Amino acid sequence: MKPEWFWHLTLNVGDTRKSYRNEVSDDVIATMRNMDLLKPHVDLPIADGGYKLDTTLDQGGAAFTVYNREVPLVHCVLAVASADEDAYWEFIERLYLSTTDKSPADWVMPVKPVSVPWLAVAILGLQHDPDAAEWLGDFERCMTWLLIEDVYRETN
Repeated sequence: MKPEWFWHLTLNVGDTRKSYRNEVSDDVIATMRNMDLLKPHVDLPIADGGYKLDTTLDQGGAAFTVYNREVPLVHCVLAVASADEDAYWEFIERLYLSTTDKSPADWVMPVKPVSVPWLAVAILGLQHDPDAAEWLGDFERCMTWLLIEDVYRETN
């Protein structure tokens, strides 16, 4: 059964929210599918140009990274199957910890969401393109629903 929502967690700020499927229209998902955003490497059609998307698909989830030219802005890991979620969490946790090794002593790693599906986002190079913050959260949510629908389409 397809989920009605997923946990959307931004590691750097500790924000977690439920993202509901009805927040993204079917037309948006269809348009993103027609843009071939599920391919491993695509250019994003954003007016400023230079934005790229790398996506890795797996049976239990996926990962994607958004770049501005060669600078990774965010890395996102999606866990759909509970059997695989610990491996996905370990991966994103290691990535995040490696980028925040100069954290204050009282810094705490955000907690893994209590159930799947979840999307964990590590902000990497957003300081090089702060204007991208205006659209990245929405893109993450839409891309995640595209991926979830693709996973469930492949298994049914």
